[in-house]
Amino acid sequence: MSGNLALKIDDLDNVATIFANGMKKGMSVEIHDKKGHSETITLLDDIPYGHKIALCDLAPGALIMKYGECIGTARHPIKKGIMYTYTISTHAAAEAICKEVRMSYTFKGYRRKNGGVGSRNLVAVIPSVICANDVAQAIVRQVQELSDISTTKDAASFLST
Repeated sequence: MSGNLALKIDDLDNVATIFANGMKKGMSVEIHDKKGHSETITLLDDIPYGHKIALCDLAPGALIMKYGECIGTARHPIKKGIMYTYTISTHAAAEAICKEVRMSYTFKGYRRKNGGVGSRNLVAVIPSVICANDVAQAIVRQVQELSDISTTKDAASFLST
């Protein structure tokens, strides 16, 4: 490995982040992914540490993908090896376009009476040393007295075991 390194985070990504200083136009950079694959790309721009590089040619309207998520769309043709900036794309506010890439997201929650959604939270009071058990139980009791949280009873019984 040359030390001229860039990382591609997700298989869907078409940009990678440069992790090398002094990267100049015409130099080669090794793009690595999480599966251990690599490819070498020639830079078409000077690219500072931490900036993104296009991994392939992108036509106007193409989705720009990083971390497996749409971060924007190309405004004009983007060539492989060019430094990617938000000046050459729209922001991911093009949400309607980006949705076609996303899968259906779900979470463990519940439907509220007003039609909204909520999630259940778990608050654990865990003493880090055995001599703090009494203090932890006192905290649980105070939370029980001040709130309408029925599951704190389970937490109190957990602490006493």
